Amino acid sequence: IFAVDADRDVIAYARQRYSNEKIVFECSDALEYEPPELLNNIVSLETIEHLSDPEKFIRVQSSRLAPSGYFIASVPITPSVDINPWHLNDFTPLSFIRLFKSCGFEVVEKMVQEQSFNPFKILGKKGKRLEGVRKNLMEYYVRNPGKLFLRIRSLLTDGFRNKYLVVVFRKL
Repeated sequence: IFAVDADRDVIAYARQRYSNEKIVFECSDALEYEPPELLNNIVSLETIEHLSDPEKFIRVQSSRLAPSGYFIASVPITPSVDINPWHLNDFTPLSFIRLFKSCGFEVVEKMVQEQSFNPFKILGKKGKRLEGVRKNLMEYYVRNPGKLFLRIRSLLTDGFRNKYLVVVFRKL
């Protein structure tokens, strides 16, 4: 198992918490990391929404994947760019699956995970998980009214739940 992250602190934490002789921890940018062999599986959970060029990331990872290898990936499918300043992309189930299909993958299995949230905590910014919430959210919505529309639509259809799509793709 090769565990790769660009953040040294994340790798140090993972080494300490999940140390195992079968795991090699590497501090590297995922686009630059070269595994010693083709991989049978790649797992990327809640990463792709952070990338400026998700298609490039998927294509690079595909080149490191053995024929018929599996790429397991997940992303939020409720809007998140408005709340999380580190997210650069909002995905729908269709847009996420189309992205992978355009990179030579087929869907093997998919599921949706749901996580309820308390809007009053977000407005009051209470709790450790909420430290990274975008500051001046209303100002952001004034500058990005389309994101406000996405948020309202999401609240009407999903309520106070974030949804995450997890998909097992197979390389064609």
